[in-house]
Parts: sequence; structure tokens; C-alpha cells
Amino acid sequence: RDSTIPRELKEASFENFIAETAEEKQLLAFAREQVDKYLDGMTGNTLFTGSTGIGKSHLSVAIAKAINEGYKAKGEPKSVLFVNLTEILRRVRESFNSTSQEGYYSRMLKEVDYLVLDDLGIKSDNASSKGKSSWEEEFIFDILSNRDKTIITTNLSSSEIASLYSDRVASRVRTGLEGNFLDRKSTRLNSSHSDR
Repeated sequence: RDSTIPRELKEASFENFIAETAEEKQLLAFAREQVDKYLDGMTGNTLFTGSTGIGKSHLSVAIAKAINEGYKAKGEPKSVLFVNLTEILRRVRESFNSTSQEGYYSRMLKEVDYLVLDDLGIKSDNASSKGKSSWEEEFIFDILSNRDKTIITTNLSSSEIASLYSDRVASRVRTGLEGNFLDRKSTRLNSSHSDR
């Protein structure tokens, strides 16, 4: 109900993801593996990085659906939410004159069992010289600080995340990434991008 899945991705699934190249096949295998890990009780974030158009959003919607269906099948339903970061930030900004609405979005993003945060790091008009506005930094930090199972997609590399966001936000993005990080820019799985 509260997910902000784009119209063109409403039907996205693992079954209709077209994996023709070796990279696309690796991306699909990684996404399926992450679902299995979460259904086995894993905590920690999953991070997909890579250029636009490689299927990160399609597969993150498929992950959300598979986690939702997997837990229902186990008789342990979980709440799963897919949000496009740009869209949710816009909604929160529009709710500034209504603290109850702002609190609603903040609570929703913190309390959902599994959060898919699509398009982290899209540049906005109000970016400061460091990168993001202090309000956006605080909002993202607050959400990620209160979560332990977030699937994040971005077209930024790890170093670009570090330059666009403060160290504390970048650190929260990397929470639990050991073995749960696929960097399409380097076309390899990376299990060493954690600062723990």
C-alpha cells in the first residue's frame, strides 16, 4: 500500500528479469541469493551499485516480493516496503507543515521489517558543497540507524557514496555488507566493503 513502485516495475519478478549477459546473470543470481539469506534470518544491508539501466530496481522489487511471499509461505508474515528515495524525500518535504505526516513516513521507514531503498544518491537541486542537504543527511541517517535489514540500490560507487554523504551516513549504508554487496561497476561480488 505504501510502496512507491514505479508503474513499469509493478510486475517485476525474478521470472521476467531478462538476463542475457554474464553480468545480468550474476546480478540475478546475487539477488536470489540475498532473498535466501534473508529468509534464513540474515540481518544486515544489501547494496546494489552500478550504472542506470542494468536492472537494479527491477531486481530490488523482485527481492521485496520474494521476501514477502517467502515469509508468508513460512507462516511468518513480515512487512516489506519498496520506496524510491527521491519520491519519499519529496513526500516528507511536502509534509513539513504537518508534523504528524512527517512522523508517519519516518516511523514507517524505521519500523518495516524489510526496506528497499531505491536510488540512493540521486543528485538533488538543494545539494550542498559536500553533497546532500543537512536535512536529507539527518533523515537518511535516522532511518538507517534504526534498521538492520535494508536493500539499497544506487548508481554511485562506494567512494562516490563517501564523497556525497557524511562519514556517518556512508557507515550506516555499509552496515552488515560483508558478502552482501554487488558492485556492477567492477562486475564482481565484493565482500570487503564494511567498516566494522
